[in-house]
Amino acid sequence: MASSRVKKLKRDLYDAGTKLLALASSATTPVPELLNVLDQVDGLLSKVEQRPFGSMEPALYVSMKALISDQLMKHSDIDVKVSVASCMSEITRISAPNAPYHDAQMKEIFQLKLMALGKLSSEDPRGYSKALHILDNMTRVRACLLMLDLECDDLIADMFKLFLSTIRNDNHSSVVFEQMESIMTRTIKESDEIPEELLDILLTSVNMREERFWSRTWMLAEIVLRNCTSELQHLIPKFVRSRELNYDDYCTTVATMCLNFTEDENVVRVSPSTFTFLYGIKLCFFTQNSSSKNVDTYNFRGLRIFVLVIFFFAETM
Repeated sequence: MASSRVKKLKRDLYDAGTKLLALASSATTPVPELLNVLDQVDGLLSKVEQRPFGSMEPALYVSMKALISDQLMKHSDIDVKVSVASCMSEITRISAPNAPYHDAQMKEIFQLKLMALGKLSSEDPRGYSKALHILDNMTRVRACLLMLDLECDDLIADMFKLFLSTIRNDNHSSVVFEQMESIMTRTIKESDEIPEELLDILLTSVNMREERFWSRTWMLAEIVLRNCTSELQHLIPKFVRSRELNYDDYCTTVATMCLNFTEDENVVRVSPSTFTFLYGIKLCFFTQNSSSKNVDTYNFRGLRIFVLVIFFFAETM
């Protein structure tokens, strides 16, 4: 029974891929027809297991050849490119952990995926659904590892910016938040060298003078920073010092890193609970006198946070 399903899947995928290849080679193909076939290919690819047996390769090859063509990758219609990106996310999943295309082509594919992920901020149901699909596949197959192997530093920085900008919208589910957190955390943890641009992006998102305190953007950036404390505990303080920044302007995770950073092991460090208590006092009195355009909402929120901090401090005594 399973064998017959696999045979049918191979046949259907080969037929859909062949049709897509023919449509892609024609400049007069109507966009709706092209989108319809792309959806068929996407749906069929989603049924293919990761690293399938060799008998599936001929059927996959036809779709892979069509999808990587300039006619589809550089199509003038945004919906077509988003659909191609969705199909490519399935191709990447199927071939993982190996890359399905050459390095230069993979970089173009990741660029296309990032463009498609921009649809997470769109009200277009089709585009949003495709973007969710791409994000899910990127999380599952650890696509960030491929990006690191290809040294896509600029694309990784763009991805961090996109995630932190997109998550500001409260309409996103907790699943989207967690997937972004997972990708960003894994990217930092698996990096041999962490570019200063990534540090700057994260710090800007937890700066009281730049970002509304405890927005979803702030929360995402701070959780990633906290997850990667061991990787960043020496880099963040050095970055803050080199830029002559004030660590008091940042979240507790950053401020604690900076306060505890020293190369002298004889220096007494402030415990996290003590620092959190003192930091709560700072938040409580961080009011409209600040130059930040967003500070008008801090006072009441700071007071609530401060109350929670007191309870936390009491529990750790």
